[in-house]
Amino acid sequence: MATGRTLPMYAPCFICGGKNACGAQMAWSQSGEGVEGRTRGAERHCGFEGILHGGVIAGLLDECAGWAAALRCRAMCFTGELKVRYLRPVPTGHELVIRGTCRDDAQDGRKYVVASAEIAGADGTPYATCEGKFFPMPPHLGSAVLAKLELPAGAAAESVADYLWRPQAT
Repeated sequence: MATGRTLPMYAPCFICGGKNACGAQMAWSQSGEGVEGRTRGAERHCGFEGILHGGVIAGLLDECAGWAAALRCRAMCFTGELKVRYLRPVPTGHELVIRGTCRDDAQDGRKYVVASAEIAGADGTPYATCEGKFFPMPPHLGSAVLAKLELPAGAAAESVADYLWRPQAT
């Protein structure tokens, strides 16, 4: 289970939005150098009975890797490229763990970072992985996104940026 702080959410988001009745309603937590979330996969997200739709799988991986990139860059990011590898059908009704990391900073003149994520069962069975290129948003766009995010209940911060970009207590 993730031990870090819970990340903000955007209420209507299909993946993390708590007010999107059709969405996955994921809660993400910062976990060490990465991000983690847990879900059971709902029947409403099936491509076939009992099997999570591939687009939902890609969305979960994208958001998890995107948060890992944002935390590394200290800026919200756009997905520039996402390569998903589906290893086996992802069942609904079973606990799934989604973990993401950002393995590097933008270097050598690159304008993006590389982040990855994986979906596994609670028993460690791997279901899907991704790797993507994430581009930090220009400050004016990043500020607009941050202004729409909601802090987790009980979060003590003056702003979402202060909450996200300050060092995590150890």
